Amino acid sequence: MSDSPLSDALAAYAGNRTDENWARFVAVFRNSIVGAVGAGPVSGGRSGAGFGVGRTTHGDGLPRILTFADPPVYARTFGQHFTVGVPGSVLLEMAAGDPDCAGILVNSATSETSVVITREAAEAALD
Repeated sequence: MSDSPLSDALAAYAGNRTDENWARFVAVFRNSIVGAVGAGPVSGGRSGAGFGVGRTTHGDGLPRILTFADPPVYARTFGQHFTVGVPGSVLLEMAAGDPDCAGILVNSATSETSVVITREAAEAALD
């Protein structure tokens, strides 16, 4: 078994953008612990008070939650650019519940590849 299942699913989707590969990527993301930059306590959102995570406007300038797939592998490959591990399902809820968030940028742990989960796709993944 691979020690980078989310990065493997990300690479499969990035290499062949089929509905099947997308569904697998999102399912693996939802069930993974994903690296993020903790931003402290916040209020509001879908589930009330909680914590915040860092965002990026990389690429097109839209604000997205910044995440790092397979945190232990990511840290070995690129360094530890994250401060917390967060369940992917929680990150999907955060993106879906914030109208100012355009989605989630997921960075691979095994290559300089990333995939965006839009806010609409995050909402769909929670249904």
